[in-house]
Amino acid sequence: GYDKKIRYFNINKTPHLYKGILYPEDTTCGFIGFVTTLSWVQTSDLQARWFIKYIVGKIKKPTKKEIEIHLKKEKDYFKERNIKDYHDFGYRSYIYCDKLARDIKAQKKTKPYHFGYWLKTYDHDEWAY
Repeated sequence: GYDKKIRYFNINKTPHLYKGILYPEDTTCGFIGFVTTLSWVQTSDLQARWFIKYIVGKIKKPTKKEIEIHLKKEKDYFKERNIKDYHDFGYRSYIYCDKLARDIKAQKKTKPYHFGYWLKTYDHDEWAY
C-alpha cells in the first residue's frame, strides 16, 4: 500500500529508480507500480512488460554511468520544476509511458497530435502488444 519502506533492502523510502523501475544498486531488481501517474494500472502493466523484456535481454542493460547520467538528468528536471518526489510522473505520464512503450516496441493506439489524446485517461490496451 502506502508504506514506502522496502525491508528486503533495508530502505526507509522508495529510492530514485532508473526509468522509474530499476534499482540502481541492483539492476536485477525492478519496482513495478512505484510511480504516480494518471492511470497506475496501465502504467504498471507497461512497467512489468518493460522489466520482463529487460530481464530476458531484449532491452540492453544500462551501464552504471548511463544510470548515473539518467538519474542526474531526471533530478535536474524535477529540481527545475520544484517537484520534490522523483516518483511523481502524473503530469507527464503519457510521455513516460510512450518512452517505455517505445523501448518494448509496443504500438500506441491514439496519436499524440489527436485532440483526445491529452483529454482522456488511457485505455487498458492503449499500448498494444
